Amino acid sequence: MNDPLIPPQKPPKDIRELPARHRYEQIKRALDLKWRRRDPMADRMMRETVDALWDAFSKDPWTWCGMWTLQLDGNGLLPGPGRDEAPVARPLDGLVAECFKAKDSKLGEDGGSPAIAVPVMDLNGRPWAVFVARAATPFNEVDARWIEQVVKAFRPIKRPDTLQPLKSAAPVPYRPRGGAPG
Repeated sequence: MNDPLIPPQKPPKDIRELPARHRYEQIKRALDLKWRRRDPMADRMMRETVDALWDAFSKDPWTWCGMWTLQLDGNGLLPGPGRDEAPVARPLDGLVAECFKAKDSKLGEDGGSPAIAVPVMDLNGRPWAVFVARAATPFNEVDARWIEQVVKAFRPIKRPDTLQPLKSAAPVPYRPRGGAPG
């Protein structure tokens, strides 16, 4: 009903003005439409996922987001697309290791900031990558469920064995303590 004392609400013009749930809905819808028209390619889809989520949540409240792929030997992670810092290879530990082991989203801390880690699964239900976001404020289960819906599009894609570290970053190979340089 139209109340003459209450001015009508204008719809937001920018996705960043929407509540988080609506932002996630728009991101998922836009990515689904984009991916429906193209052959699924993991590298491109990872980059588009990170870009879309970063554009919607960057700096308010997110401080970083990116994808990590499991090294073929399973001992560490290679950087995939990331925003707001150049990622380097890292050991499989902490929140990301819990996410891989449980094959489920995890809320906690990564790099000293509130974080969320969401696994990217292959056709057989095995994680081959993880989406990680850090924020100034803690994430919640709503964030986890929506990000899971976004990365669910990766399921029909076979685990890519050819993923390479970002060319713009100079990744440092992970070596366990006391291990010989490779």
